[in-house]
Amino acid sequence: MVRSTFFLIACLSMRAFGQDISFQTVQKLPGTVNSEFEESMPLLSPDGTTLYFTRFMHPSNIGGKYSGTDVWVSTFDAARRGWQKSDNRKVSFNNRGSQAVVGISAKGDVLYLLNTSSTKKVNGIYFSKLLSSGWTAPELVPVEGIDSQGFFSPYVSPDFDVIIFSMKGADSRGQEDLYVSIKNANGQWGKPKNMGPTINTSGFEISPFLSADKKRLYFSSDGHTGKGDADVFYSDRMYDNWETWSTPKNLGAPINTKGFDAYFSLCGDSVAFFASNRDGKFSDIYRSSVNKQKSVVPVQQTAPDNAYQSVPKTDSSKPNEVYLTSAEIQALLGLKLDTRIKFSPGSFQVEDNSRELLFFIANKVASRKDVAMRLVGYSDGTGSEGYGLELARMRAASIRDFFISNGLEYHTIVSQGNADRNASQTGLVEILFYKR
Repeated sequence: MVRSTFFLIACLSMRAFGQDISFQTVQKLPGTVNSEFEESMPLLSPDGTTLYFTRFMHPSNIGGKYSGTDVWVSTFDAARRGWQKSDNRKVSFNNRGSQAVVGISAKGDVLYLLNTSSTKKVNGIYFSKLLSSGWTAPELVPVEGIDSQGFFSPYVSPDFDVIIFSMKGADSRGQEDLYVSIKNANGQWGKPKNMGPTINTSGFEISPFLSADKKRLYFSSDGHTGKGDADVFYSDRMYDNWETWSTPKNLGAPINTKGFDAYFSLCGDSVAFFASNRDGKFSDIYRSSVNKQKSVVPVQQTAPDNAYQSVPKTDSSKPNEVYLTSAEIQALLGLKLDTRIKFSPGSFQVEDNSRELLFFIANKVASRKDVAMRLVGYSDGTGSEGYGLELARMRAASIRDFFISNGLEYHTIVSQGNADRNASQTGLVEILFYKR
């Protein structure tokens, strides 16, 4: 199975420590949840007692086997220590189209829904409230700018201020990309923005899920290096910014297999649910307990107060280049950063941590045709003068090539290698911004 049949029918943050996660052996949920048909998109209520998921091609779906997907519900019986028989009549909003729970409020009394059909344009997401009489009829929450060309799947944060969309839009890099929409102070949702080349590939990116602190994004992709059809990855939000993400990491075994593994979600950072077809043609729901491990993650580099106040007195400077001050650079990038890219001794390869900073800079500068960059490379301060100059040039060229490959062809990107003349500048490339 690829992605899910579901909507084909319808249509470097400032943290000293992050959390890498590993998992215990996965368990396939029992026959009270799984069936011979397609189960997907599991989300557990905050109190851990109710599991919502979708089922496709089931003859008991509203509208029958060949209608859309229904939301099915299973509750956990603590006394019997197990999941009870699932039912699609526990919610009143299933119909002949396709429904899915794509978010749950922190109290569990509001469900955020996808409610669509092959003949209905997607204009937003829906919500249903739990009253004493049951779940209310879905109400539309419009989101301007949704441009779905087929498959479409969102995730809504519990506090209802962030929506991540998987869709194929006009600016998608390949198949489905991930987009983000943020609710403003007036309660209006912004037009979905592509989440950029760190996350999105020429393949598909689907089934987004945000951690409770909104710092980590989980998603499935066949475009990043994985084990099979689709693997689950995670990426951390850098600089408290929605435009820049760390290099995605594969969750690995036992979550990912050679089959289709997607729709990963966490409850309380202790238990994970996901869908997989590892055991057959159709997807089933699996769970796994989470083991937490502390690991160092990139720390935001803050620029020194005196950085960029003057241009280095090197042969690479041009008299007609008016360089931006530290205050102007801070305004350009939106925060105070050290934009010197450091290299390991003897190396001219850009490391992963630096790539995340470079993605951030590229996203900020791409729309600014009034700003150009000069790249000044420095050697390690060791070895012969000729070798040092060549290493400095190669370092500057590697940064130049990175920017060009990420859409900055029309900018003046100058690459100039300098032998080390300042001990404090060894082993790096300095990015200088100047006015065009």
